[in-house]
Amino acid sequence: MERTPEDLKLALACELGDEAVFHEFLSKKPDAARMLSEMERQKLPNAARNNNTKAVRLMLEAGWPVDTPGEWERRRCTGLGLMAMRR
Repeated sequence: MERTPEDLKLALACELGDEAVFHEFLSKKPDAARMLSEMERQKLPNAARNNNTKAVRLMLEAGWPVDTPGEWERRRCTGLGLMAMRR
């Protein structure tokens, strides 16, 4: 991920489950989740929909907004809502 643009590293590290890059990035920018674009915020419900529990866990740890609905859901469920329905 050396060549990955800084604004993509956090989301990509979460999606890939790369905890080393995730923790390194957050140590430098602990409030990074506050600056996420709408598209990046939708990665949480996308990860939940795809049952990527590691990505969901990392995103929640980083402070991803939990109330962002996925654009593809008819009911516009949030990531936490989707994970709860799977349990």
